[in-house]
Amino acid sequence: MEEATKNTYQKLSQLSSSQLNLGLLAGLEVKLSKVPNDLDLLRLQLELLKKAGLLNEAFATQQKLASLSGHFISDDMIKAAQKLSSVTKYFNVDEIKPNNFSNTPLVVIDDFLSPAFLSDLLSHTLENENKFRMANVGSDNPYYVPDKRLTHVSFELGEFKAHFLDFVGNNLNHFKTLLNIPDFNYAKSEIKLTNHLNGGFFQPHADNKAMFGDTKRVISWLYYYHQVPKAFKGGELLAFDSNIQQQEYYTHKFTKIEPINNRFVAFPSCFYHAVTPTLLADNQFSNGRMAVAGHIRFE
Repeated sequence: MEEATKNTYQKLSQLSSSQLNLGLLAGLEVKLSKVPNDLDLLRLQLELLKKAGLLNEAFATQQKLASLSGHFISDDMIKAAQKLSSVTKYFNVDEIKPNNFSNTPLVVIDDFLSPAFLSDLLSHTLENENKFRMANVGSDNPYYVPDKRLTHVSFELGEFKAHFLDFVGNNLNHFKTLLNIPDFNYAKSEIKLTNHLNGGFFQPHADNKAMFGDTKRVISWLYYYHQVPKAFKGGELLAFDSNIQQQEYYTHKFTKIEPINNRFVAFPSCFYHAVTPTLLADNQFSNGRMAVAGHIRFE
């Protein structure tokens, strides 16, 4: 990992620290107890909750903010979320911030698979360890760049491939609604298995440079799974506030998504994101931070 990337992750680690953000939230709660409907304080609370990765609490604050500000959640969004899952959380662009930056729209579904299916997927992954190789970067002409990414990857999903592709394909319109993505013609889906071992990371990047840019990727999604109890630390997804037109992002404004076992996440491919370094003491493949990762392409 290059020195500049190390410095970036050091800064991001400090900004996403649970101890730091929980301390700031505690102080904010005192102020909110006196003026519970103050929009500026609620926006700050939402930002801190996102940085801390407290998505349930962040979702509740977002809903309160939407109601108080008159930015009501549409019936279409509510219905789309319910169609995906009874526990779907969605984070949408609530406002355009200075310099045309906006937060990354997200869909998060916990307890996504049945315990039996999850167990079978984990067994399949471990039984096919020898099929994994170091991942490349790029979509059409990929190449290996260890200073940008350290990820083990396999395209051997067996019977599990159809399950994920069917879910994403059958619910494509719901994802468009929740992620603020205009209608498009579906072309195909990419899908792979990944595993991050000790030191595994993926530096800040976007999977496309525009909503409908050259790579043809429009929606990116991940499904996290791992051994229980969890043996690793880190490996969080950071979804940055981004200016898509200028291809820029804020390193100090982001949502942290913990790689919780049995969690599904989706977001527009044009928003910048990163994977923080994984810490795995025994560096055993079976104890890594695993994911099914995919992209939906347009034509």
